[in-house]
Amino acid sequence: MDINNRQVKKLLNDMKNVFDKTAPMTMDAIKKELDAIKKNALQKWPIRQRKYGQSKGSNRKTKTDIKRKNEKVDGSISNLAEYAWAIRAGAESKTSVRPGKRVADELLYKPAKKAADRIAKKVANELINNIRRI
Repeated sequence: MDINNRQVKKLLNDMKNVFDKTAPMTMDAIKKELDAIKKNALQKWPIRQRKYGQSKGSNRKTKTDIKRKNEKVDGSISNLAEYAWAIRAGAESKTSVRPGKRVADELLYKPAKKAADRIAKKVANELINNIRRI
């Protein structure tokens, strides 16, 4: 099979168009997953009990971020409290996180890792469908 320069350019252009069509769907999928994780974390994040002192409000410091640069889409979720990584659920904590477990791991990291797999499958299916249309 003989491929000329024009055919290669057309193929590359078609592939770029596929990625351009898929990126907004990818960003939407990431946003939906991160928003669900953030909502769940806000509901289940333990708040320091008054008998142990004033809460510093780490439950309100969860942030999501989605960026697109060329064909790359990145999404992240984090808690901006500098001590968030160290918060562990206590035996008396009003949370679904098991006592002794790190709250950020259980409510942010692990759900985000599972969401990444769901997003990857969704994006892969969308890419395949768009490539078939070429």
